[in-house]
Amino acid sequence: MAAWHKRKATGRRKEWVLVRNKITWTAVTILMIALCVCTLSACGQKEENSNPLPVPSLPIVSEKTEPEENNLHTDEEGLVQVSIENGSASISFDLARWDSLYGILQPSKAFSYQEGYMDPANLSEGPFPISGLTGMVKDAVIAQVEGLDWTGYPNFVTPAVILLMEDGSVEWLFADPYAAAVSAKMDTDYRPYTSYGRLPLIEKVHTLTYEAEAEGRGDFTVYAVTGDGLRYNLRLPCNMMTLFDDVWTCVLRSPMEQYAPPLYGYMTFYEDGNILFDVIEGSYYT
Repeated sequence: MAAWHKRKATGRRKEWVLVRNKITWTAVTILMIALCVCTLSACGQKEENSNPLPVPSLPIVSEKTEPEENNLHTDEEGLVQVSIENGSASISFDLARWDSLYGILQPSKAFSYQEGYMDPANLSEGPFPISGLTGMVKDAVIAQVEGLDWTGYPNFVTPAVILLMEDGSVEWLFADPYAAAVSAKMDTDYRPYTSYGRLPLIEKVHTLTYEAEAEGRGDFTVYAVTGDGLRYNLRLPCNMMTLFDDVWTCVLRSPMEQYAPPLYGYMTFYEDGNILFDVIEGSYYT
């Protein structure tokens, strides 16, 4: 029988075995490190994902609504203020300012025909509601227009309040500081600050401006500007409204005036378009 004999490994073979064993352990070590890294990464990702995603918060709606800020307007001299709120308007007066500029609170400067019910002590700052409006107020301009003032006060031009309505029409009234004092002595149903009504022929107005007239002396007035760019000098239609308020009077000259009583002409305008003209001799029309 052939006998098997154990061969002794040569030196080169021993070196190869050692190198192979070293490579094997190195590979095993790298594999274990890779497994540990993967495991730690998975655990970390799991911990991160375990936290719930933040839910976006809903806006907090307050149950209390802030009140709408009043839309305040005043004139250049600071005499009158008009407040617009929810389509309504009210008027108030700065009596200290009136007194500083025109001495309205000084009895020595009070007009003789204001004694009693128009005494300066009876003046009030307000606010007073503007009544008689035909719609919702959108904007306002307060202006002293000399050619529009027929109140007759010698010390000042009474400011006019021009109101732009939501429908594009325009209304107005005087800001007479004595009106409330007068109403206090009259019927309780009398409202001192009442709109004179809509201006005739004015509609589709977008804005109001206070500026100098391009013609004449350059007096300041209020213009109404429409969406088409048309501009109306409101001094004219405001004065036009007075046609129906009273009887217009004039003295007619006559060649026989020195020997005969004078002739008086009286003209009355009616809203239906008719005009009545009377001539009366020697006495005023009553």
